Amino acid sequence: MKRHVITCSVGDWNLGISEMSVLAARAGGRYYHGSGPDGAIVTGADRVVTKTLGKYGSDHHHANLFTLHHGDHAVKVIGWNPWMGQRPDSVRKGLLEMIREYQPDVFALQEAYRLRQVLTTIPGYRRHQGLNVGEGADCALLLRRRHAVVNDGVLVMRKGWEVARYDKTRAPRQYPYDRLRISKAPIALRVLDAHFPTATSANAAAVRESADRVVRWHSNGRGEVK
Repeated sequence: MKRHVITCSVGDWNLGISEMSVLAARAGGRYYHGSGPDGAIVTGADRVVTKTLGKYGSDHHHANLFTLHHGDHAVKVIGWNPWMGQRPDSVRKGLLEMIREYQPDVFALQEAYRLRQVLTTIPGYRRHQGLNVGEGADCALLLRRRHAVVNDGVLVMRKGWEVARYDKTRAPRQYPYDRLRISKAPIALRVLDAHFPTATSANAAAVRESADRVVRWHSNGRGEVK
């Protein structure tokens, strides 16, 4: 079966809508805004429907559902920055509520530092998180088990970044990605989870590196696969 490729990077981008539109154009796709700094860059979908779902207990960020259509088929991706990873049980409750209501194929989570263990307990989903603790654990993907994973990896940045509010320097960010064969559909989904450094002058090089890597990742997935 030939599978049409949909490529979707979901994240807390820490950039404005106009900046994200430019970044999406560089990637050969379009930016779909969720809420606040959160949204998705998508290529290969016939149409994308975006729905803001609510905070589900998050201190700040809403969860956003992106429904990616190809022909008569659809793939659902939820992006969410829980912002309450210090309360893993609350995050788990929010995830289970969204699963019951929306049955997403993928969750892309940011601020998942303390969620590594609890994410392994979500029925019907497998976890793919960054390689290390700290910044490596910031982003995590939850992938519905009925879809076969045919490729995965992590984009590891080289440039650290600063949190001016706390006068701290952080290690480089890491962005996990997967390619899924969607069950019972002629679709291969490439999905990446991103959380850009805060867009300050001190972090300009780190933001530029993240943007360049996301664009390169998108460009590697155009066309069809068997």
